[in-house]
Amino acid sequence: HVSPCHNVVIVPPTRLRRWLRYNFCLGRSVVLGDEMGLGKTAQALAMLQCLRSLHRIPPPYLIVVPLSTLAHWQREIASWTSLFVVTFHGGKEAREVLLEHEWLVGGRRQRGGGGGGAPVRVRFDICLTTYEMVVTAADAFRRVGLWSYMIVDEGHRLKNRQSKALGVLTELRSRVRLVLTGTPLQNHPSELYALLHFVDPASFQTHDDFLQTYGDLQSCEQVPSDPGPIPTGSPPGSPFRSTSIRIPPRIPPGSHPDPTRIPPGSHPDPT
Repeated sequence: HVSPCHNVVIVPPTRLRRWLRYNFCLGRSVVLGDEMGLGKTAQALAMLQCLRSLHRIPPPYLIVVPLSTLAHWQREIASWTSLFVVTFHGGKEAREVLLEHEWLVGGRRQRGGGGGGAPVRVRFDICLTTYEMVVTAADAFRRVGLWSYMIVDEGHRLKNRQSKALGVLTELRSRVRLVLTGTPLQNHPSELYALLHFVDPASFQTHDDFLQTYGDLQSCEQVPSDPGPIPTGSPPGSPFRSTSIRIPPRIPPGSHPDPTRIPPGSHPDPT
């Protein structure tokens, strides 16, 4: 069901993966907010396995996590998926080895991690990395033409609009983005805008327009029944509009957007 004040779909754990699959088929990025320890990691990884095995969505998939949880994610990927994962982390020499063997230019290895800015074809299913590596090796991630699915753990770290990691992740082309967070924001409109713009830049285009519409809200009682659209966004994008969403009882395994194009609502090439 949907909460009375916010466009927040409350999904039972038994239907969560179906909800993630449903949103992927719509080309819609989402934020999954839940208390710590309730299985967000397992559900997100099961989603990747569904994409590969049931929906036949080809890799690569990108997972960005804090350094402190890197080992945990490695264990969970091994437990919940059969996908080939590369952990992109380490010093310059270690990263060059990964680039040489896993990032292919024209079907060939990049000697010494080279290859310039040419597009690459990767050999892995999942790239697991950290916020720090996304910034340090930004060019390597940009050279992947399209990430079929992007998972960002502890997404509240993106609440700072000036964050370098947020800037790089926003530039990366992806079909759908899934942001995981177990830490609520401190009710600051700017923090909320940063996350909403990351998952749906078409609806939440400018910070100033967002603040003009929602900047004075202090409590649930101030939310009108129909707040109207953000000036430069689309009405369905309002974070405070209660909209019922029906999850189909069964999503056929082959249901997915045309893999030859990016579905509506995904993130276009920033250039």
